[in-house]
Amino acid sequence: MTTVLPPPAPPLPSWPAPSARTELARWWLPVLVLVLGAGGGVLTERVQGALAGSWAHWGHAVAAWCLASFAVGALARRWRGAVAAAVATQLLLVVGFHAARAVQLLPVDEAAAVVWSVAGVAAGLVFGTVGWWWRAARQRLAALVLLAVVVPVVWADTAVVDAVTVTC
Repeated sequence: MTTVLPPPAPPLPSWPAPSARTELARWWLPVLVLVLGAGGGVLTERVQGALAGSWAHWGHAVAAWCLASFAVGALARRWRGAVAAAVATQLLLVVGFHAARAVQLLPVDEAAAVVWSVAGVAAGLVFGTVGWWWRAARQRLAALVLLAVVVPVVWADTAVVDAVTVTC
């Protein structure tokens, strides 16, 4: 007796070729990093002193800068990309802020730029990672880290800004 085998199954389709959507995804994150980074730095410099009342704090708060790193981290596909995008955003925020000061012929403190750049690298690592965790369905872990890091940072930032405001 001869057994007839069924014909072999067709090969599985290969991973989809890059489509217009994937090509779009390759360039929009760097553009967003550039806009949030450089644009956010310029905007931060402009709103310092322009906002009145309790809104004036946002011109000096680091929380908005951390939020930008979280956002680009959450939009990145891979962890390394999230961290790179978040760190680049932080560094561009510093560059945008100090460039806006230089254009207005205001003094630029190079030491402060270095300090904020180092702090930006650390913030980019933390908030880029947490943003990526948020996207990667690790919301509980991301929420715990955000609470553990953001609440003390915002509290300390508010205390420092209030102390500086009182002494000025």
